[in-house]
Amino acid sequence: MSTNILSISLAALSAAQAGIRTTQQNISNVNTPGFRRQTVNYSNSTPFYSGMATAGSGVKVDGVSRVYDRFLDNQVLLSQTQLSRYEAYATYTSQVDSLLGNSSTGLSTSLGDFFAAANEVANDPTSVSARQMLLTSGESLSGRINNLNDVMAGMQSGMDNQMAAIADQVSNYAKHVAQLSDQIALQEGSTGQTANDLRDMRDQVAAEINKLVNVTSFSQQDGTYGLYIGSGQPLVVGNTASTMVMKADPSDPQHQVPALVVNGVQIPLNTTLTTGGQLGGMLSFREEVLNPAQQDLARMAASFAMTFNTQHRAGFDQNGAAGGNFFANPAMPQSPSTPEINLNLVDDRQLIPGNYQLSFDGSNYNLVNGQDGSVIGTYASLGTLNTALAARGFQLSAAPTAAGAWNINFNDYARQMTVAIGDVRKVAAASASGAPGDNTNALALAGLQKDPVMNGGTASFQTFYGQVSSRVANQAHSADASQKAYDVLTKQAYEASQSVSGVNLDEEAANLIRYQQAYQAAAKAMQISSSLFDEILAIAR
Repeated sequence: MSTNILSISLAALSAAQAGIRTTQQNISNVNTPGFRRQTVNYSNSTPFYSGMATAGSGVKVDGVSRVYDRFLDNQVLLSQTQLSRYEAYATYTSQVDSLLGNSSTGLSTSLGDFFAAANEVANDPTSVSARQMLLTSGESLSGRINNLNDVMAGMQSGMDNQMAAIADQVSNYAKHVAQLSDQIALQEGSTGQTANDLRDMRDQVAAEINKLVNVTSFSQQDGTYGLYIGSGQPLVVGNTASTMVMKADPSDPQHQVPALVVNGVQIPLNTTLTTGGQLGGMLSFREEVLNPAQQDLARMAASFAMTFNTQHRAGFDQNGAAGGNFFANPAMPQSPSTPEINLNLVDDRQLIPGNYQLSFDGSNYNLVNGQDGSVIGTYASLGTLNTALAARGFQLSAAPTAAGAWNINFNDYARQMTVAIGDVRKVAAASASGAPGDNTNALALAGLQKDPVMNGGTASFQTFYGQVSSRVANQAHSADASQKAYDVLTKQAYEASQSVSGVNLDEEAANLIRYQQAYQAAAKAMQISSSLFDEILAIAR
């Protein structure tokens, strides 16, 4: 009997030691990211039958398990990936908002100054200083448009580089997850116990990936762990990891889109479902904010140039000659010998996106899509050509006088826009030749400030730009509000998760005392059982 008491005491001592060791593990990892507190699982040892009764045989340690709530942990991941998304989205959108809305970088002031200069020419068409001011204001307006385009293009390039860096981070994290899965399988297969610390590490790495791009984890029935992006495209399956790369968008080669390399094959990610993490925020910002703003700027620049040029060509300069293009022509000849063609605006809404190659062989016109090289059509007359061009927002003002070829690029016009004349005498203020004091055409040019040219004839240039700026400002405000909301949701979800799986030092201190007392009691019981055993041996001697 004394030997049974001794074995029970020894089991109790081991159980208390396991409790102390686990408590110490919890306390030492109180600040370890991703650590879930652990608890010892105890159960009664199999009792034995002694005489007329069943007697207990002590306690046994079944293992150590992590304490967590999968639902609460998933809520943290869902909130965190959206928080990361809106942090990136809000940061970039606020930059575009500041760019467009600032008086020193936006277009509102430059537009006002340009038309004010046109009014000064109308007030005194013979004034050299007024004409020079119009040219200077035109250069300033063009330069401001060029600068806006360059800054947004720079943001686009910078984002491509950052998205490539994110893809590399995701790939490295995915390899780490696969390695940990392999280690977990080996350890659990050899010991039969759950590899708690390794599983915590794997979950923490998955959480880091989730900050970069939204992922979902699954555990198969055979224990295989999988990590999937967006619509279920496999990033990690068991101990095999895919690689994320950035590749040219087939529909728009100027932009980069993410793809997974699985077994050597590139699989484009569904960007409409890649909505979380920094990558999701950047992709959404590009599609919802940056691209539309760039397109609107290019559309406005091309529309402004064509509209102002058309009216300027209707007048006469101080030399008595018909007015030429005030701004650079969006239709650029492919060779110096090719005659210039002029464009008239029909509907600005059809201009962007689009660039074309137009050729004339002396009898037929050939129109080609400049983006993919496909032939749009061949036309035997200017009338049929202009009917086709009208559906694209513009027309030729007159038929070419000789064979030639032209590039018509509206997409890139915001970068190329500039004033085409440098001589103040070539400002076409008059409506008739030989009337240097006539201001009729100058009044018409100044009147373009209020003409509803944009958005299919419903908004002036100033109004249109204000609408673009307001739209981006609203997007920035909405993104900021969403970021704050998800910040609160993430903190709440994290606190709820930590209330279950986090280490509470007060609770662990109490557990330490409890296990210490159990250890001391078990040691005392072992001492007593040892004394009894010694007495039995003495009697036997």
